[in-house]
Amino acid sequence: MELVSVVIPTYARNNMLRRAIDSVLLQTYSNIEILVIDDNGNLSDYQKKTEEIMSHYKNNDKIIYIKNPKNLGGSGARNVGIKHAKGNFIAFLDDDDEYLPENIQEKLSVFKKSKNSKLALVYGYTETIIDDGRRIIIENNFSGNCIYEQLVHNCIAATSQWMCRKDILLEVGMFQSVPCKQDSILMLNILKAGYEIEYVPKILTRYYEYEGPRISTKGKTILGEINYRNLGRKVYDEFSAKQVREIEYSFASRLMILYIKAKNYKNAFKELGVMCKINLLKTVHLVANAFMNLISRKMSKYI
Repeated sequence: MELVSVVIPTYARNNMLRRAIDSVLLQTYSNIEILVIDDNGNLSDYQKKTEEIMSHYKNNDKIIYIKNPKNLGGSGARNVGIKHAKGNFIAFLDDDDEYLPENIQEKLSVFKKSKNSKLALVYGYTETIIDDGRRIIIENNFSGNCIYEQLVHNCIAATSQWMCRKDILLEVGMFQSVPCKQDSILMLNILKAGYEIEYVPKILTRYYEYEGPRISTKGKTILGEINYRNLGRKVYDEFSAKQVREIEYSFASRLMILYIKAKNYKNAFKELGVMCKINLLKTVHLVANAFMNLISRKMSKYI
């Protein structure tokens, strides 16, 4: 059986880490190794708590516990896992997410059945659990060398949905040391290198959306989005003029929202201007709907 390595970076999530690890141990596919990368930094309170959690698995030979001397962030922690992984295939799992039982088996099966030497990454559908109890199913159906779709849709699949070939991860330089958007940038780099992706049309992971510390540096989302846009612009010559406009509109709309949340209204209006220039009617509708939703939320407090 093919060995599959699962990399779990962890930072300040002691109350969720066991759920993530146990979800991998419960996989229907058994030939796995689990690399838990402790990114809390030496002597921190979170590392002490993580060590206590990991003591419950000390007799499990499937689990490898690696402690980073200092916090490296999401990209650095995952890269440590990639370098230590013994499997030819690597899956990733954030410490606050979980796998459904057939996750590894289903994705590995796609790799094994495929005759496509360019297949680099397989992802599956995911169920997002929101703090308020809502459940949202994300079903992206993009495959092949879909660079345009990756850019216009922001991110086809997050790292917890991935299984990748290790050789290709190493070839493209693994995760870049950027404040955020590490998954989007790495997938874009894989596609830029001429490789392809495939999907399993089943819900195979659960992603939890909540407010709390994250492994990547907080407050750097805007910079990450700008880095991602700049990288995407380097491949615009592969697209039609219409596709370029759609990609630029997508980036501008996301950045406008991020700037508004950061109360950076000057740059928010700049991005709004870009949106109006590309598609005025669509922008008017978006702004009007956003305004009405805001009024609705305000009014609901008094009903």
